[in-house]
Amino acid sequence: MNKNNKLSLQTRKCLEVQIGVRAANEIYELINNMSEEISSLKRNKVNVTRITPVSSDPNESPRYS
Repeated sequence: MNKNNKLSLQTRKCLEVQIGVRAANEIYELINNMSEEISSLKRNKVNVTRITPVSSDPNESPRYS
């Protein structure tokens, strides 16, 4: 894959020769769409911090141990 995460035209042509035009186009589109989705997920990634409930009773909460 090149720097913009799309399959090159050369790769597409090689796929067409090896597996046929329709199958190559399907694979080409699938890979490009998946690449775009991955890029979008990376851009929108957020860190998640788990929050555990804390009891108000000091004897039940590990926070007060």
